[in-house]
Formats: sequence, C-alpha cells, structure tokens
Amino acid sequence: MQSFFSVSLFVKQHRLLSILISVFLFTALFARLIANDLPLYASYMDSHCFPAFNPSGSIQINNERIFYKQIKWKQAEGFFIFPLVTYSPHTLDLPNADYTSPFDSQIWITDQGKAENLPFRFRHFLGTDNLGRDVLAGLIYGLQTSLFTAIFAMIMAALIALVTGGISGYYGDNGLKLSIGAIVISIISIPFIYFYTYELQRFNQQENIFLEISKRILILIVIGVAGWLLIRALKMISVFKRKVVFPIDSLITRITELITALPRLVLILALGALFKPSYLSLAIIIGLTSWNDMSRLLRAGILKAKQQPYIEAAHALGYSDLRILAIHALPNAIAPLITVFVFGISAAVIVESSLTFLGIGLPVESVSWGSILARGMENIRAWWLIVFPSLALFLTLLAMNRAGDIIQKMTNPRISIA
Repeated sequence: MQSFFSVSLFVKQHRLLSILISVFLFTALFARLIANDLPLYASYMDSHCFPAFNPSGSIQINNERIFYKQIKWKQAEGFFIFPLVTYSPHTLDLPNADYTSPFDSQIWITDQGKAENLPFRFRHFLGTDNLGRDVLAGLIYGLQTSLFTAIFAMIMAALIALVTGGISGYYGDNGLKLSIGAIVISIISIPFIYFYTYELQRFNQQENIFLEISKRILILIVIGVAGWLLIRALKMISVFKRKVVFPIDSLITRITELITALPRLVLILALGALFKPSYLSLAIIIGLTSWNDMSRLLRAGILKAKQQPYIEAAHALGYSDLRILAIHALPNAIAPLITVFVFGISAAVIVESSLTFLGIGLPVESVSWGSILARGMENIRAWWLIVFPSLALFLTLLAMNRAGDIIQKMTNPRISIA
C-alpha cells in the first residue's frame, strides 16, 4: 500500500515526466500497432479483417486464398484504418531508397507503373535509410527493443542481488550452516543448469521471448526440485548429513569485487562470445554484469536492519531465518535498490545501444537505435539517421535519470535535487 501511495505521489508531483515515461512504455508495448504496413482494420473485397493483429493471416477471394502481406493495402480499393506510422521497420520502400531525407520529394509506383508523389498519409516523416526502411518505424521498434531488454536485464540483476545481498548480509561468514550433501549437490548441479538452460536451448530458441523465458524458468524449477530430492536422499547417509559452516559472505563479496574490478565492456564482450545473439541473451549478459552494486547496497541495508530490535524480537519468537529475512529484513533494506534499479535501466539502454552500434549482441536483422546510428555512420550526409536516434536516446535517458533522482529524493529526503 505504501508503494502505491509513493507512485501516486510521484505522478501527482511530476506530471510531465510521468506522461513522458507513460508514452515511452505505451509505445514500446504497442509498437506493432503503432508502426505497421498492414492496416488495423480493412474492408476489402466484401471481407472484413484485422491484418495488423494477425500478420500471417489471409482472406478468401474468388476461391483463392491471399495472404495479407501479398496485398498492396496502400493502393487497394476499400476502407482501411492504418496505424499512425504506415510502415514496419523491415519494409523496403525501393522507390524511396538511397537515403531519402524527410524533406525530399517521395514517390510511389502505381499499379500502372507510373511514378507519382507519395500521399502525405504514407510519407516517411523522418526519412529512410539506404534500403528504403522507414526511420520513424525503426525508432518505435528500437524503443521497444531498448526498454524491454533493459527492464528484463535489471529485473534479472535485481533478483540476483536480492539473493546474494540478502544471504550475504544476513548470514555473514558464520551464520550459514549447510550439509555436505547440499554443498555437493549444489556444485554438481551447476553444469546441469548451464547445459539444460543454455547450451541445449541455444539451438532451439523461440521467437517469442516470453515463451523462451518461461521454458528456461521451468527447466530451473525441475532441476531445483530434483536437487532438493537428492539432498534429502543423501541426508540418509551420516557423512553427507553432517553440517559445516559455509563462508557465504566472503564468497559473494569476492565475486562482487571481481565483477566491479573488471571493465564492464570487456566482461560483456567476453560473455557475448558464449551466447547466441538474441534479445534474451543480450538481456542475460547485461543482467549478469549489473547486479553487483545492488547486491552491496542490499547487504549494507541488511547488516543495518539486523541491529534493530524487531529482528531480535523475531528471533525470540522463534521465527525461521527465511521468514525473518523475507518479511522483516528485506522490506526495510530494499528502498535504495529502487533508485539503483531505475538508474540501471538507463545504463542498460546505453549498453544495448552501444553493443548494437558495434554489431554485437542482437541478430543482424534486429532493429535498434544503435543499428540505426550505425547506418548513419555509413553516410554522414544522412543526418536524420544520426539526429533522430540520438534525440530519442537522449530523451529516454533524461527521463529515466530524472525519475531516478526523484525516487532517490523520495526514499531519502536528506538528498536535494535540482
């Protein structure tokens, strides 16, 4: 409830920023319905259909099945409702190829083979690249790529930080005792997790990123349940039942220091060589290199929370360590992570754009602000390929960083912001 009131207060006090962030999120969520060369609704040849919602669909005309993508909707006769941008990012408009400026005359070829001025409704308002791809459509889909990749990467980083920072701060070097069987099974499970969640799946990746994530999470759950059953079985043997003190704090601290010491770009490039280029792989790489700061902040918050009387009272009441950590310690130490999470999204957007600018991380056919900037570098005279993606990147980073500053002020009133 408190987080709901915080969001409400943020929206009320910073309406312009809230509107800008809402527009970014709305555009990223509904990019396919905002920029598409297929109409949202079509009344064509006595048929009513919704091509943009089902791009692979078709209609039956005179006992002949015609796919939506085979129809020249812009020149067909009928009633159509087109998206705001009437092009997809991969649509090749050959008559307007070879770097058409937003202010140049734009043409199309009619069914009779005659070149005519392109109607204003179907213009490329931000120009085209060398192959005739619409820049505005690329910016819209690039926003989707950048935001979704960054948000998923930071969610992954936050989950890793919650586990590592929480355990490290709560147990320290002397508080965690594990059975020898649990340690053995945990070490053995690492290659299985790697093989089944990455190596085996890299050759069978789904086009839908949500299905891909769900499949890998399910595999992790299956491996986790199998490991838990094996640990229970090994505890029947006295040798594996014996518990030893595990210095979890020192181990996690050394790992975070190692990640912090290594140059991030070098680490990302090294991990990129292990992963097949895809949206999910890029998000995982960014997430695996972004959790260390959040983990250290959470560890410090947990160490501070452990000294509070309510933690001692929870121990006195006999609550389990998991309950104390999850219900009492984490909620009172997690506030700084929210600020780092928001700043991390803007940093992840920069990393994603930088990598795609270099041609690393995403498949070649992917659309990103970095890939559009790379096309602009091929022809400096095509200024619109540099100015508009840079402006979009600037506005996104400005909005996210400003939101991070405000959230930091809300969580820590002693900090003043401009």
